[in-house]
Amino acid sequence: MKRALAFLLIFSGLTIICYPSGKNLYIDYLQQKMIRDWENGENGFLEAKEAINSFSQLTDIFSEALTEAPALAADTSAQEQSVQSDKKTEKKAEAEKPQILGTIEIEKIGVRLPILKGASRENMKYGAGHLTGTDYPGEIGNAAIAAHRSRTFGRMFNRLGELEEDDTIVIKDRNQTFKYTIFNTSIVSPDDTSVLKRNGEDQLLTLITCDPVDKATHRLIIHARLVP
Repeated sequence: MKRALAFLLIFSGLTIICYPSGKNLYIDYLQQKMIRDWENGENGFLEAKEAINSFSQLTDIFSEALTEAPALAADTSAQEQSVQSDKKTEKKAEAEKPQILGTIEIEKIGVRLPILKGASRENMKYGAGHLTGTDYPGEIGNAAIAAHRSRTFGRMFNRLGELEEDDTIVIKDRNQTFKYTIFNTSIVSPDDTSVLKRNGEDQLLTLITCDPVDKATHRLIIHARLVP
């Protein structure tokens, strides 16, 4: 019994250590799958979303294995409540299934992400979000797209700060490819909405992420202009 418990503790510890890297690789795979499904006329978001949520739950599961004794079997009532809860979650997920608008690619920093309609907390777990109320890519106005940064190198918009004037950003939808050239980068306060201004003439793109990575007290803004 002691030997089995020791093995379980060692296995669980190694799993927790390896989990962050494994999770990142898995989410990368699912992001690219979402893009492939979208390119093929499918919407694989719901499947990817459920998979990521399930995978994320492993953190708690593995952590509990280190501190808890073998769990007692749940009673029938608890199981029935769990089943009902799962059904409600599935219906809610289907109702809230988001729309993939296209992709954003920034070759210089290795970015290729799906763009989801709406920069909600849920959407931004899986890709970049288009800010509701801003223009769409390719239109005259200002299309704003936001994504997270993290401490893991290359995650989402993690390396956005490496971009410079004249670097290229490519946005694709089902029908067109839009190429933008960066003309300005800035750090602003979270309540500075001037970054979303339109001038009524240009087709602008604004990328938004938090800054710095570990505190997120400000916003890193990248402004780009559509190449004719």
